Amino acid sequence: MSFWRGAWGLQDVYLFLRNLPLSYAISTVLGLVVIVVSHHTLD
Repeated sequence: MSFWRGAWGLQDVYLFLRNLPLSYAISTVLGLVVIVVSHHTLD
């Protein structure tokens, strides 16, 4: 859990340096995609 929190926090800061709202949105979408894909592969 702590790993994902740190990884998403770093993505928020470094993904798009000049556009923080876009960085937050892309980071959230990537995180959700990882959760959905990992959930479907575990079933």
